[in-house]
Amino acid sequence: MMEAKEFAQRMKLGDIIPQEDGSFRVKETATHYIDVVPMIYNWRLCRTPKDRPMTYDRGWCYRGTGLSTFLKAIGEAMAWDGADDTEPAGWIKNALTGEHRDVDSS
Repeated sequence: MMEAKEFAQRMKLGDIIPQEDGSFRVKETATHYIDVVPMIYNWRLCRTPKDRPMTYDRGWCYRGTGLSTFLKAIGEAMAWDGADDTEPAGWIKNALTGEHRDVDSS
């Protein structure tokens, strides 16, 4: 099966930038980067402060590690405005609070 990084490069997914650590920089706001990061059991959408690029201050997990989950996380990252009072759609776990949601993975 094609790896997500190879897929992103082949499909030329806009301005999505593969990072050295295996994550993908999807976009940026005035104060944050919006990244999609591979985890052991899922993909995580993270908001990374520009002044602290080795950390993240908010994160949400999407069920599974496959290509469809990667694309779902990328799509949600592109659609989300990155604001403090909003969150992306479709996540199953808030990485910071531990809140879980039972969301269909399709």
